[in-house]
Amino acid sequence: MLKAFQGFQPKQVINITLLGIFFWLPAFLFPLKFPSPIVLYPSPASPVMEPIARLSGFTAAVVSFIFWFLTGYLQVFMNTKHLFLKTRTLLPLFFILTLSTPVLGFFELNNLNLTFPILLIALHLVFGTYRNNNVDFSFFSAALWVGLASLICVKTSVFLIILWIALVTIRPFYFREWFASLAGFFTPWFFLFGIHFLLSDEIFSLETSIANDFMNIFRTTGPDNIRWTFLSFLGVLLLISSVQLLFTIPGLKIKTRKFYGVLFWIIMVSVVMFILFSSMWLSFIPLFSLFFSVIVSFYFLTDKVSLMKRILFDLYLAGLLIILIVRIF
Repeated sequence: MLKAFQGFQPKQVINITLLGIFFWLPAFLFPLKFPSPIVLYPSPASPVMEPIARLSGFTAAVVSFIFWFLTGYLQVFMNTKHLFLKTRTLLPLFFILTLSTPVLGFFELNNLNLTFPILLIALHLVFGTYRNNNVDFSFFSAALWVGLASLICVKTSVFLIILWIALVTIRPFYFREWFASLAGFFTPWFFLFGIHFLLSDEIFSLETSIANDFMNIFRTTGPDNIRWTFLSFLGVLLLISSVQLLFTIPGLKIKTRKFYGVLFWIIMVSVVMFILFSSMWLSFIPLFSLFFSVIVSFYFLTDKVSLMKRILFDLYLAGLLIILIVRIF
């Protein structure tokens, strides 16, 4: 099956989209049995997100599918522009669509997950500055996107650290770019505090609310035995892919190595958040899936298609089908 998903032909978009719809079909047909949870927690952007919070049933499933399709496509778009997977491919979209299916029940739309497209756009802007030795104010735009994401989920404000790490690793030192990143991040917050001050003049209550929003715990239902088994398999697959990536990195282009270096630090920041909010670790599975889809795609795309890669890919599909059949019947 692996060879059928390689390449970048237009028909691959149709094949992967249809396969994604197939695994999402139970959520479309039986939304009560396979719900697509949309759980939004208090945040500075709560008034804007209220219409999303009211979605349920079939409508919630359709909106969730479109959202995860967009997230997966943004990963494909980033690779098409920066080619960190060595070849153009739709595999990241395939993994995002299959992992996000309500049949597995690992994903929900919450404040953190809603920021993924925004964070990917910011990352795309960051990598676009590579090899530009002039002062580049793209970091203002990237930080502005991170600032907007932090209004949706205050926890994502820690990703400003990633922009600073990128400034160190892929850019010459320009003080104005560091200042621009700070200015970009605080611009949405400046307007928020300004509007709040004009309307209510209660800045202290807003600061307390932001601190409470940062410490909010997202609660998701725990997986059953069969999904634990599938999660364990995903862990093994990620380990194998990471080991190959580690041995392959010295032979990659400098630009690609720098990308994976930033990706490594994103994972580290995510691990810190995982430790800080250990009681909501299940809510971080979608976040880690963003890295999983890239690293595992790299594994399946490098070198020739070996027997082991074909077996692991077939096991991934078989696991999804088994869970689909067991949960339906």
